[in-house]
Amino acid sequence: MKSKQTKLSFVLLCTTLVLVIILLDTMPAKAQARSSHNPCPEGVSNKRCYGLIGGYGEQVISPAYVVPSPNGRNVSCQARQVAYRFKNFLGWTIWTFYEKTRGCYDGNVVTSVNTDSWGLISDWAVVWRYDYVIHEENGGGVGRSYSRAYRLGQFHLCVTLFVTNLCTYKYPWTVITVRGNGTSHTDSGVA
Repeated sequence: MKSKQTKLSFVLLCTTLVLVIILLDTMPAKAQARSSHNPCPEGVSNKRCYGLIGGYGEQVISPAYVVPSPNGRNVSCQARQVAYRFKNFLGWTIWTFYEKTRGCYDGNVVTSVNTDSWGLISDWAVVWRYDYVIHEENGGGVGRSYSRAYRLGQFHLCVTLFVTNLCTYKYPWTVITVRGNGTSHTDSGVA
């Protein structure tokens, strides 16, 4: 009898530890005020940086390059990438949602644009899954003064305890706007 109670106590302890770890791993903290030891990357606003738990957006803009055009007008092309990183309570990246747009412009209008989105999960975060882009919106486009691409992704974590599935879902979003004059804007977050 005592052996069964010991096994049951051990199972309950392990279950509690798993639930606490999952809770800490998925629970975003409140935005923190900036200080000299702020963990947020330089240039990331408090609205998008949640300290060690949660995530933040970051952007990568490649240098422009000029492509000769068949009509004699040169166009410039540039790739822009934005990412939303989700971190655990230790500050380790769990997963990242990316959007990359390659666009060309002639100084007035967008002449070509191509957008890709994808999700990556850290090797150690084995219980998380990237599902897919669940929603996308595009505005403007080729021949217009701007092109805007919005993507909404879905990640999930599910753990089965006894006969119950416990799941949490995260919905990161990214947006990239490129303009015909060569300027751009990126943003990211989680819904």
